[in-house]
Amino acid sequence: MFDFLSALSARRRQLGEVRALSEADLADLGMTRAQLEFFVTVPQEIPDRMDRMAAVFGLSHADLQASAADYAAMMRACAGCGSLGPCRAFLSGAEGGPEEARGFCPNADALAARAAV
Repeated sequence: MFDFLSALSARRRQLGEVRALSEADLADLGMTRAQLEFFVTVPQEIPDRMDRMAAVFGLSHADLQASAADYAAMMRACAGCGSLGPCRAFLSGAEGGPEEARGFCPNADALAARAAV
């Protein structure tokens, strides 16, 4: 319970910091306030799962974050995906490649395009 409350407190503090950013700060980051607020509140499982799926396409975490706006869009797609079961099964089995992922992953095309660059 203490960990939950500690995490909640940290999120509230981080949200306050995001809300205090000026429009110029946001422009420098290349992100909207809503995108940053989403990053602060998204469960850690989402970026972890995205990193693992990116690796299937031969991409690193840094590759994923090359464009903050694209990364935010992919994170939202992952967070709202209805294929969590197939995704978890695919990633836990570590078998199959990009073609199999295209059958269920909403970010597969974006990851393939980024891998081709």
